[in-house]
Amino acid sequence: MRSIVYERAKGTDAEEPYGTERDVYQPGYEFLIPSMAPCPVPETPPRVRIGGPDCSRPYDMALLNVSAMSFGSLSSNAILALNGGAAAGGFAHDTGEGGLSEYHLRSGGDLVWEIGTGYFGCRTQDGEFDPGEFADKAAHDHVKCVSLKLSQGAKPGIGGVLPGAKVNAEIARVRDVPEGRAVISSPYHQVFSTPRELVRFIARMRELSGGKPTGFELCPGSRLQFLAVCKAMLEEGAAPDFIIVDGAEGGTGAAPLEFADHVGTPLTEGLLTGRARPQAVAREQGRAAVGPVVVVAVEDHPVAGLLLLHVPDPGVLFGASHPGSSHSRARMSPARRVIFDRKKSACSATLPAG
Repeated sequence: MRSIVYERAKGTDAEEPYGTERDVYQPGYEFLIPSMAPCPVPETPPRVRIGGPDCSRPYDMALLNVSAMSFGSLSSNAILALNGGAAAGGFAHDTGEGGLSEYHLRSGGDLVWEIGTGYFGCRTQDGEFDPGEFADKAAHDHVKCVSLKLSQGAKPGIGGVLPGAKVNAEIARVRDVPEGRAVISSPYHQVFSTPRELVRFIARMRELSGGKPTGFELCPGSRLQFLAVCKAMLEEGAAPDFIIVDGAEGGTGAAPLEFADHVGTPLTEGLLTGRARPQAVAREQGRAAVGPVVVVAVEDHPVAGLLLLHVPDPGVLFGASHPGSSHSRARMSPARRVIFDRKKSACSATLPAG
């Protein structure tokens, strides 16, 4: 897939003669079910509106976007190129948790500002969350959404280390950390420790951002823990505007091999976590759902980007099975379904549900 992207960027023809060379009967081969009556190609690319009832500044996001890669892990030129491409293509660029740099802002591409456990770019000298600095930066016109990272697919359950030798003056300024000193990110957040506190903190971030869409990212693990978050949404009467699901196969700048290879739920299985039926929580509580949520599937790969799945409310969060099944069609309607080929790291189709 990467070689195809390079070739097409050079203007090379996309068509190939003689058909596929892949073994279509090989276990794990993935394919799409075509329609007998294809729909006309829309004049403008389809987009998904992100923003629940508590969001005063919703954002219409493209279906394929640039996933999270931090400044510091990537060079300034790489950030400029990615954000410039986002601006040219009309899609969004996730900053990664390394802070909001001038290189993210220079090209004018839409941004999803990611906040991790280090609170880089909005932290106090003691490493705590700084609401004032966060509000100032989140107010920038290019920042369209704010994402709180709970865990990363390549290394769920552990923090990160940026060696002091890499912390030059520019990176120190962007991340609000001392120059030349190793930066250690905690495995967990300091500002909340329970599901209800998490939901309240997301609501606070939305308020501080001026009503922009706010959500969180995780690599799915325990279904019971996620159901506890769903229950907290109902108890608090608030919900995130989106949830980013990061598969265990996602990439990273650095992670222990044991975590990269064996910890976390792969993307497809993570999206199917909802067989536990969080909507049962709503029925048991005798309450209505608290608003629309967008589920975002992601692999940390510049080609894969962010792919969007819309569900009508937290009652059906993760309540989808395989995209081609009748259960999925019932649960996702009337939203759009996005079929994702993990091996090829590409968005393969977007179809109207029904």
